[in-house]
Amino acid sequence: MIKNLAELFGLLLVFVLILVLAYYTSKWIGKTGGGMNLKNNNITIVETLRLSQTKYLQIIKVTDKYIVIAVSKDHVEYLTEIDGEKLDFSQGGTQAPSFKEILTKIKTGNNMKSIDRKENEKDENDV
Repeated sequence: MIKNLAELFGLLLVFVLILVLAYYTSKWIGKTGGGMNLKNNNITIVETLRLSQTKYLQIIKVTDKYIVIAVSKDHVEYLTEIDGEKLDFSQGGTQAPSFKEILTKIKTGNNMKSIDRKENEKDENDV
């Protein structure tokens, strides 16, 4: 009986140790980039347009040139170079909403649904 409890405690301790090591390893890889150089000073993606599930058009800036490329699952193709002065940067539509904004919308949407349901229940009961 005591031997079984000791084995269970040992396995639980090993499991917790693996979880802690995985946590700190993922934090370390997140900070260092896992050996990848993520800092690009000369190449940036200006805008991406999704054409289908695996096909995109992208405008990229390479030093001072703007280039349009087609990106698919297994292929990247140069299409043309465009004049950067004709690009419209005013919309800012390329930024994705933050997680907090999405969560707030979901919460308010769910609250509105529950309020609507309560009002409908009251209307049905009033008749």
